[in-house]
Amino acid sequence: MNEKEMKRHESSVGVMSRVSIVDLAKLDRYWMTMESTHMRSMSMLVGWSVAALVDVIEANGKMPEGIETVAQAHKYLQARGLYQETTLKNGRSRIGAAIQMETLRAEGHDPVYDAALQHKNIYNRHSAETFSGKVDVGNAGLKYGNEIDEALNKAKEEKEKETEHSKNKAIENGTKSGIIVGDEWLENRKKKEREIIEKENCEVKIDELPTV
Repeated sequence: MNEKEMKRHESSVGVMSRVSIVDLAKLDRYWMTMESTHMRSMSMLVGWSVAALVDVIEANGKMPEGIETVAQAHKYLQARGLYQETTLKNGRSRIGAAIQMETLRAEGHDPVYDAALQHKNIYNRHSAETFSGKVDVGNAGLKYGNEIDEALNKAKEEKEKETEHSKNKAIENGTKSGIIVGDEWLENRKKKEREIIEKENCEVKIDELPTV
């Protein structure tokens, strides 16, 4: 178990959430057919899928910085008010033990000996299997990122074509429609306005007016 797997295992807690059973079934099918991994429980299915998603986001360089330790994660979730009452109640001792072991390692100590009781409670035979990173998150992440970029570029191209079409249509119809029209149309418009002004200001000859 590497350092990342160790941190995930020690900091794992049970949470309550609503998840589509269709999504869960799809995820289980993915793990079985694409990764040859048998999910032995719903907890393992959700835990591994969330961990894989985090790795994909990190592989794409999209994950914001600032949360690297168990202590930082604990403070963040408290500040955001996302902790459920049952999560804190049932997971408080585990979270505390994880923070303690993390601190000991940072100070150069081995929790196996310096926090033997906490270590034994977390690494017991009932512990859920921790995500091992078998999924090719690097390629998955790059593929996902490329698909997003392609979609954005396509949308941009379609928008530019639509704008150009609207501009050409406005020039053709001789209406501005909120878009800058061609110089030729503007010149013709000014000419018509001058003709109207000249006609309105010309001298009126009474003898030339029509009679009833």
